[in-house]
Amino acid sequence: MRLSLQNSKFKIGILGGGQLGWMLILEGKKFPFEFYVLEKDKEAPACKLADKFFSPEDYKRFVDECDVVPLSLSMFQTTH
Repeated sequence: MRLSLQNSKFKIGILGGGQLGWMLILEGKKFPFEFYVLEKDKEAPACKLADKFFSPEDYKRFVDECDVVPLSLSMFQTTH
C-alpha cells in the first residue's frame, strides 16, 4: 500500500507519552501528520500535544487507527 502525504493526514502512533514523544510531535506538527498516543496518564507531556489519546485498554483501536507506529529501542530494557 502506498500512502500519499499530500492528500490526507498521515496518522502516526506513539507508544508512551513521555518527552521523546512530545519532541516528536512538536517537530512533526510542521507536516500534515496527526499524532495518536497510547499512554496510561492523559497528563503525560506527549498527550498534551497529541491529536488523540488512547488508554492501554484501547490498544486495538489505537493500532487500527494508526498508519504507522514507530518503536524506540529505549523503550525496552536490556540485561547484560
